Amino acid sequence: MSQTIQATAADYLEDACREIGSTTKVLFDHPRTNTREKSHKRWACLRRAKELSGEDGNRYTQIEWAEACGMSMGTIYTSHRRSTVRLYDIGHIIDAACGQCGVLPDMLRSKIRHPSVVTARMLVVQAARMTTVLSFPEIAVALGKPNHSTTHTMWTRFNKQTENGQRPDLIAMLEAVLFTCAERIGPASVQGNLDPALLVTPPKGLEIGYVPIVTRQGAKE
Repeated sequence: MSQTIQATAADYLEDACREIGSTTKVLFDHPRTNTREKSHKRWACLRRAKELSGEDGNRYTQIEWAEACGMSMGTIYTSHRRSTVRLYDIGHIIDAACGQCGVLPDMLRSKIRHPSVVTARMLVVQAARMTTVLSFPEIAVALGKPNHSTTHTMWTRFNKQTENGQRPDLIAMLEAVLFTCAERIGPASVQGNLDPALLVTPPKGLEIGYVPIVTRQGAKE
């Protein structure tokens, strides 16, 4: 009796690396040498792996892709910052994060280190880096911090805590923050005529914090 072996996200990632003449060990090694060229190859490989997996890249969850890459969910989320919405207001992000954690905005700007306050700070930094053009020092100013070391620490801590699919609750809270901010912005107004074909639905798993961009049009395959 034959047995079908189900390919994993890691298998597709390895196949994608072979196509560009590399391996997962080279592109996703630890510690990584993050040259600009290597970074571009890494994300091109990840996008290709999702294409190879079929089902519009939705066969595996973001957590499964993070595990295959040996990377944190935070890194996966921030890998395409240049393609994300950059209209979110830092004030809205702070309010949404505080609402998720049940704390007050003034508590984020204080020296309080209660777990709920620390979590709210991590969410603010991560969401701001994903959906604004603010630098770490600028985010620090919004949080009432004297320098950017605190915000960079929060960003690093978020990535470490979500590495290899850990802390899915933290990822869920981040998505809730992004969704709340999106609601505050409301639907975009359209001036003039817009091709209906450009109004598309985001892929599964990328509904929050990302903007789907139409790259081709043709008969359904």
